[in-house]
Amino acid sequence: MWQDAIYKQSTQDYKQYQFITNIDAKINKSVRFSFDILGRQEQRNRGIYSTPYLFTYFLTTFPGSAPYFPNGLPRVGYDGITRNAAIMVTDQPGYNKYTYNILNLKPLLHIDLDMITKGLYVEGYAALDFHFDNGKSLNQPYDLYYYDKATNEYQNKRADTGKISVNSWSSNYKTITLNARIGYSHTFAEAHKVDAFVAYEQSKYDYNTLSAYRTNYLSTAIPEIFAGSSVPEDKDNGGYSDATARCNFFGRINYGYKDKYLAEVTLRYDGSMNFAPGHRWGLFPAFSLGWVMSEEKFFEPIKDVVSFFKLKGSWGMMGNDNIAAYQFMSQYKFLADNKGPYFGAGEDGHINQGFYQARVANPVVTWEKAKTLNLGLSTQFLNGKFGLDFDWFHSNRNDILCYRNASIPYYAGMTLPQENIGEVTNSGIEIIATYRDRAGDFEWGITGNLTYAKNKVNYMDEAASTPAWQKTEGHPIDGQVLYKALGIYQTQEQVDNTPHIDGAKPGDLIYQDTNGDGNITWDDAIRIDETATPKIIYGFTLNGGWKGIDLNMFFQGQAKASQLVQPTMNMATDFYEGRWKEGNTSEENANARWPKAFIKQTYGDTWNGQASTWWLRNASFLRLKSVELGYTLPKDLTAKVGIQKARIYVNGANLFTIDNYKIADPEAGVTRNDNNEVINSNGVLSYPLQRTITFGANITF
Repeated sequence: MWQDAIYKQSTQDYKQYQFITNIDAKINKSVRFSFDILGRQEQRNRGIYSTPYLFTYFLTTFPGSAPYFPNGLPRVGYDGITRNAAIMVTDQPGYNKYTYNILNLKPLLHIDLDMITKGLYVEGYAALDFHFDNGKSLNQPYDLYYYDKATNEYQNKRADTGKISVNSWSSNYKTITLNARIGYSHTFAEAHKVDAFVAYEQSKYDYNTLSAYRTNYLSTAIPEIFAGSSVPEDKDNGGYSDATARCNFFGRINYGYKDKYLAEVTLRYDGSMNFAPGHRWGLFPAFSLGWVMSEEKFFEPIKDVVSFFKLKGSWGMMGNDNIAAYQFMSQYKFLADNKGPYFGAGEDGHINQGFYQARVANPVVTWEKAKTLNLGLSTQFLNGKFGLDFDWFHSNRNDILCYRNASIPYYAGMTLPQENIGEVTNSGIEIIATYRDRAGDFEWGITGNLTYAKNKVNYMDEAASTPAWQKTEGHPIDGQVLYKALGIYQTQEQVDNTPHIDGAKPGDLIYQDTNGDGNITWDDAIRIDETATPKIIYGFTLNGGWKGIDLNMFFQGQAKASQLVQPTMNMATDFYEGRWKEGNTSEENANARWPKAFIKQTYGDTWNGQASTWWLRNASFLRLKSVELGYTLPKDLTAKVGIQKARIYVNGANLFTIDNYKIADPEAGVTRNDNNEVINSNGVLSYPLQRTITFGANITF
């Protein structure tokens, strides 16, 4: 596979080579063996700048910053000598070359032990995942010109674009998972079905990396580490290793009576090295019950209409250990640049590199827990033509791993570990409906799904000084804190008679003085429950077939979501048209969609660039995610050339989206700052969603 970028003059180049084989062997009537092998090499070549960085820059650079002078010479950037977007996408500043080699192996052995008792078996597998990666980046000086009006000359700023430097790295990591189980499956008296197993699994991850850097090369002809400067200030190296491990004992028992009464019990005993001895293990049970009511005699009178009806319920507890390892130990780091105390005097004196406490220990940190209750039903009507599944769920997550930094003052000078102090509830419904039918050679179907979910923070550490209208408790976990914008100032008199940010003028946004102190500060910002995480996710699939022709269409969408989308330099004209401006009539300005134009180079200017409700956009959408049209050739035709089955197809992905968002992908999510405050929509400043057309064939011999 080969793929390049969507912008011009790009050095982006992606190649992939892949090998897959699945070997299945039946040794005898009791022993089966399989061996799955996947090998893949990825070659990724690009310029110095990454694609996410480039697109962020494309959409924030000054629109009047032309990349070339009229005579064709590349010009320096508007906001920095090297920041010329047309040159940044090329390999003139240098290149990055990465090679990823991946090998996945999975041998599996299954032995039936019917000679001991029918239905007994043992099974084991090993999942061996290896990655061998390496890369090299080269930075080099290049030509950019500055026009000096005083001398009417073009000055080459090549000397200001940097020196020749090389960074080379190599990393290897592996994950080895071993799984063994003994199981039993049998049906007694054609009524009682038992399916059970107990298992053990362990997984270990090892990682190591090594890097070297040199600069002040004489030439780019030999971009190797040895060819760089040997001056200590011109070279560097680094490396580290990491390891994680987990261990699990688990089991499950399924029981069914005549496929009418169903029960399941599972139990996990999980251990993680992320926690201290005495807190590493967690016990996580779960159980479920089901009643197929349509198998009862009293249901028979309506079975022609309702062919299947099942009630179901479950409760379970799961654990999460997704935190940085060793938080049960204090962490110390060396001071940068060999800083530390000075010992001795004169020629005998020297600096001993110092260290500091980077994190306080939490010796009792342990598993985060989620307890989930699920109730639902499954039903089919009209002999299976129409099906409906409905589930209601309620999950309570407690002992959530989070930081207590909010209630510990900054001047305490401590970096705290995560603690089991948070609590969040999540609840909602899931619905899946299907309909299938046929008439002669034509068959069709539709499947739709909808999920509605909401969450609420029951406890999270917050500073005592946090205003009540900004607190997280009682609100969604990813709620946004924003100024509430009330409108646009139309006159200076209106500015003078209302609380405002210093320097505000007509055309600027009006903000709510929430605390009533007569000033507009961040204390006036409010927490809103509108988030970038949709409360509703839905989708539906349409499919049909007729005499070898098949069509499949998949739509997906979301609702009850909003994103903060603020203008930047070079932003879509959507922010420019319909804005407030001095040349408008009073009526036009009163109906203006946006405040007066402003330059937003950073997170926000003093007045209109503040994060506020004015910049919220409805992130609901409906997207045709994929459509595929195919044709399967008649068997009597393919059989003549030794082909069992042949199908040709054309597939389209992301063909269109219906939304009110317009300028970007409404599904892209948001960016937050260090205070977890929403800064901007990732969709506005990231690689755009691609529309893809694929032609292909599936041939089976």
